[in-house]
Amino acid sequence: MSLVIVGRIRRSHGVHGVVVVEPLTAGAGDVFIQGREFLAGTTSGETLQPERVLTVEMVEPFQGGYRVQFAEIADRTEADRWRDRCLLARRDTLPAPDEGALYLHDLLGLRVIGREGMPVGTVEAWYELPHDVMLEVARPGGAVMIPYRFVTGVDLERGVVEVDPPEGLL
Repeated sequence: MSLVIVGRIRRSHGVHGVVVVEPLTAGAGDVFIQGREFLAGTTSGETLQPERVLTVEMVEPFQGGYRVQFAEIADRTEADRWRDRCLLARRDTLPAPDEGALYLHDLLGLRVIGREGMPVGTVEAWYELPHDVMLEVARPGGAVMIPYRFVTGVDLERGVVEVDPPEGLL
């Protein structure tokens, strides 16, 4: 079963277990709907063990994200425990990304090439930072972090991420 991170619980909101969720997916309005089930994740995006399902009872837009009430979160104390945890969904239940968009999980394991096809490495991880998404690229001499803004193309069929970083980054 292929899972994708679709959101991150940012904080509690009120005393009845409502949480504020930051969507991390294409078509968030079609993903965050009443009745949808998510797998609860850790702060780093792994599935909790044992698996725990969270079911949306109420959802409404809120400050660029959503206020969400999950059936399994009854009060503020419980909601506070979920701060910064990821929400995961099965890939086959998600809408296809818009033209030119992709899921960040799709980048994992792809080959990274630079100018004129120069091999750079392989995408090992990605990190969501306030200023940009960073790709961790494994290389023979050690990993390097490449800001996503230097990605010039992604070809999922070929398994390639093309980058054009400034001189000295690599």
